[in-house]
Amino acid sequence: MAEVVVELPDGQQITSTITRGSADRLELAEGDEVEAVVKASEVM
Repeated sequence: MAEVVVELPDGQQITSTITRGSADRLELAEGDEVEAVVKASEVM
């Protein structure tokens, strides 16, 4: 598993856990700019 942390402009963070395979396919690297979509029923 891979943990993805998205820092919002106001300094808050959104953290998501995805599979290592998904992270590899997305070619994610530290410092990459990403967009986040949040499904309201999945917020904890």
